[in-house]
Amino acid sequence: MNENKKLSIFEASAALCSVLTFVFCFLPCYHEADGFSLNMLQIAFGNDKTNAHGLLIFAFILLVVGVLVSIALSVLLFLKKSNDMLTMIGGILGGILSFAGGIILMCGIFITGLDKMISELGLVQGVWGFSVGFFLVPIFALATLVLSYPCGLIVLHHKDLKDAEKQKAVSE
Repeated sequence: MNENKKLSIFEASAALCSVLTFVFCFLPCYHEADGFSLNMLQIAFGNDKTNAHGLLIFAFILLVVGVLVSIALSVLLFLKKSNDMLTMIGGILGGILSFAGGIILMCGIFITGLDKMISELGLVQGVWGFSVGFFLVPIFALATLVLSYPCGLIVLHHKDLKDAEKQKAVSE
């Protein structure tokens, strides 16, 4: 399998993981004993329990830009329209933006102080707790970063190949 196909498969997988990171932001990540629950976007943009929070809105924007970069790079690699530098920059940006956005959004419960609103022992006493979105968003954000890794190192890989060829030519 040629290098471009391998990179496009990795980046398509990274794009899928970044899209899933975005989608999982709509799953409940915080719940209370009385049945009330919030997802990450409700925590970021505010609702009746929380105010809008600038850092979390910024994290959401980072995540969206990371998703778009990953999808765009995946399409460019599939169409063979990307050079090494564009692949490297796109791989690094897509992975880091999606990862940073997902991790900051995951920390939204603590950034907004939502965990302190109920009580200091609320989690232990079962007054509030984490839901599925709290765990899935960082897992898929990390998967995006890991799957973007090969695209981020393509320039170094090609430099190593050239150095190996030069070394082989010198030794002959």
